[in-house]
Amino acid sequence: MRLSALGWVAVLVGGCASIRISESVTETPLRPSVRNEVVEGSVEYAVTATVRKDQISLSIDQSETCAAITTPRSHRMTSVTRVGDPTVVRMTWLLATVGLGLGAYGYANANSLAVQANARSMGSASTSEEYRAYAMGATLVGIGAVTLGAIDALRATDYQRDDGVIKRESHREEISCRHRKTRRKDVVLMLPERHKVSARLNEEGGADFTLMAIPEEGIPSDEAELSLVIGDARLTIDLSSEQRGQLQSALLANPRSRLAMDALAKRQAGCAQGVATAQKVTRDEVDANLDAVRTAWGAAKATCADLWTSELADVERRVGESRCNQRLARAATALQGEVLADAVDAITADLAAVRAVCTSMSHVAQVRQLELSLAAVTKRIAREEAELARREAREEAQALKAAQRPQRKRTSTPRSWGSARLRCNDGTLSPTCTCGRSSYRGCCSWHGGVDTCSVSSP
Repeated sequence: MRLSALGWVAVLVGGCASIRISESVTETPLRPSVRNEVVEGSVEYAVTATVRKDQISLSIDQSETCAAITTPRSHRMTSVTRVGDPTVVRMTWLLATVGLGLGAYGYANANSLAVQANARSMGSASTSEEYRAYAMGATLVGIGAVTLGAIDALRATDYQRDDGVIKRESHREEISCRHRKTRRKDVVLMLPERHKVSARLNEEGGADFTLMAIPEEGIPSDEAELSLVIGDARLTIDLSSEQRGQLQSALLANPRSRLAMDALAKRQAGCAQGVATAQKVTRDEVDANLDAVRTAWGAAKATCADLWTSELADVERRVGESRCNQRLARAATALQGEVLADAVDAITADLAAVRAVCTSMSHVAQVRQLELSLAAVTKRIAREEAELARREAREEAQALKAAQRPQRKRTSTPRSWGSARLRCNDGTLSPTCTCGRSSYRGCCSWHGGVDTCSVSSP
């Protein structure tokens, strides 16, 4: 019987009820957490450029990118409901009631139960101790069932679990922040042809870059790109065409700037080359082509412009004097020998032009002397023309008498050979020279020389 009771206990122990568990979650929203941070390496610069005389002035502002990270939060409570198998629970408590009840009854009435059992059984006799042992077994079964019921009750106890603060997926928003002037930093202005100028930003975020030592190829033209290096950043500098022109004009106007000095050196070299060319023309052509000399020195003067000095200007005076001397010499040559009437007007006009241009005392005296010589020539020509007119009148009278002779024809006869005019090489008749002259020297001097007599020789 003991083994039988122990077996029942084992069965009861293995008979725990299965527990069904269900959970319900309750979340209470909390204030979201916001975390602000500066994005690393997000510094951005803004540059404003102006031109002040021969300097480029820059004002630099900077800003950064800030990230606002918002994380939604809530407080989570989980309600756990545990329910045992109702059938098993009922059977467990029924077994506990029966076991405890039988155990108590058998233990309390062991004597009477033994007497009754002996009275019904004529063979073997039962004692009260045996019934008490049975009662104890039933009691143990009842206690075991109570224990299982209590365990199942504990296992089926509902409770709430605090899951704490629950964080959701964060949301990130970036905005521009920390706007301020860039101060106390070294910056480099990159110019064309790898030229550069360095400066340090002041407390107001400004820096002035002087281009006094920059040559012409480093001065920003309309097409050249300008940039500024600050730290690891390289920024483009915007300068209008007007600003670039103002900068170049200011540098050229400052004689201490490299641009102005280089421009002056180029102009001086050009002036020196022009003067050297004019000097060569003066040495080579002053006697042959004075106009070429004047043209060369005029070109040199235009090239030199404000570099033209009094020393160089004296050359022009000397060239002018040489030209006057040449014209005076030509007029003197024309007046030498026999001067024809048709050359007088040309010599007179030439002397008038020389008098207007050549105003030095020596030239004026020479012009006066030539004018006196021309006056004498004019008188001589007038006398010769009067004599020629008288001779022609006599010859015409003689011709008229001869025409009246019976043996002559009535038609007009040609002029005698001696009084006929000379024919010049250009086809014209000489106004003063006749075929009967003893010497043809000075005849047709302005018409290519003497060709022949205008009539056939008798």
